[in-house]
Amino acid sequence: MKHVEIDHQFVREKIHAGLLQVNFIPSEQQIADVLTKPITPKMFSAFRHALGVLSLNELKTQKSIS
Repeated sequence: MKHVEIDHQFVREKIHAGLLQVNFIPSEQQIADVLTKPITPKMFSAFRHALGVLSLNELKTQKSIS
C-alpha cells in the first residue's frame, strides 16, 4: 500500500505543477478493461487490435502478404 501512496503523491505533485494533465476516458475506450472485465466480442476485438494482438488467422494472413 505504501507504493500506491507514493505513486499517488508523485502524480498529484505533477498535476499541481502543471506537468501532467489527467483526462477522463470513457469506459468504451478503456483498453485495460479487456484484461479485467467481461466485455462484448466487438469491444474485445477492438481492444485486442488497439494492443496489437493478432489472432492466428491474422498472423497467417500477414505472413502471406509479406
